[in-house]
Amino acid sequence: MQSKNTILGSFKRTTSLLSKTERNRFYLVGVLSIVSSILDISGLLIVFPAINAAIKPEELFETPIIGNVLLQIGVNNESEGLLIFFFLVLFVIIGRNVFSAYVNYIQAKFSSQIASGLVVAGFSFYLNIGLIELHKLNSGTLMRNIVINPVQYSRFVIKSQLIIITEVTIVLMIMGLLVSYDPVVFLVLSLVLIPVTLMFYYSMNNRIAKYGVEQDKVLKRAQHVTLEGLDGFVDLFVYNKKQNYIKELKISMESLIPLETKMIVIP
Repeated sequence: MQSKNTILGSFKRTTSLLSKTERNRFYLVGVLSIVSSILDISGLLIVFPAINAAIKPEELFETPIIGNVLLQIGVNNESEGLLIFFFLVLFVIIGRNVFSAYVNYIQAKFSSQIASGLVVAGFSFYLNIGLIELHKLNSGTLMRNIVINPVQYSRFVIKSQLIIITEVTIVLMIMGLLVSYDPVVFLVLSLVLIPVTLMFYYSMNNRIAKYGVEQDKVLKRAQHVTLEGLDGFVDLFVYNKKQNYIKELKISMESLIPLETKMIVIP
């Protein structure tokens, strides 16, 4: 029975196409994406106690958890308590940002490695089907099957589904928080999230434009190597160049991985 055309069905079809090792890595990256989303929201929410502590420092020790922790470490005055609390907030925010950047990095790296492996495997497959069968296929079909489809699958299926996991987690957490709090909190969150979203949107557009040009150059080289290898099919075997072409194609595809990660992660 075929999977329904839903998000869950799409995830099921995607994982069914992956090897066991790749599937396990996909699940691991998905879990890390969920954790990253939770930390993103938590890092945002910790700002509110910090603002309240700055406005009303006398209430810092009245907060059960924070007050008890400060007293446990021997802090009993407002100035020292505020200093330690703000250092803690800063540490949490920095830690959240570092972890989020790391998750974005492994998302991009994982999807790029999937594309690289599929391209090399596809190229090797067509080199091994024999000259007669190879000549039955046109160059457009070969290019689409070997290079274009794996790259598009990596970018628009694998990576998109990992991003969906992250975004859905964030949306569900925000909805839960809005149920727990009042409309004032919703207004504050909107004022914070909208500017941050716009900032990252324009930042990502610039990065995509910059590194997209470099990616196109690499893909053109990969396509050139593929066509050259398939057009010179007989020469590859006569002069024992088959492994050289496979190696060059693999190097070209793997050079896409740092470009993908640079597009996502701010250096």
